[in-house]
Amino acid sequence: MTTAKKTTYETKRYANLIPMKEIQSIQDQLFPFTIYNTLRRTTR
Repeated sequence: MTTAKKTTYETKRYANLIPMKEIQSIQDQLFPFTIYNTLRRTTR
C-alpha cells in the first residue's frame, strides 16, 4: 500500500515538473523560429 502511495506522489511531482520542461522546450523551439522569420522577412 505504501509503494502505491509513493508512486502516486512521484507521478504528481513529475506531472508538475514535466509541463515546465515542455514549455521551456517550446520556447526554445519558437525562439529560433521567430529569428528565422525575421531574417527571411528582411532578405525579401
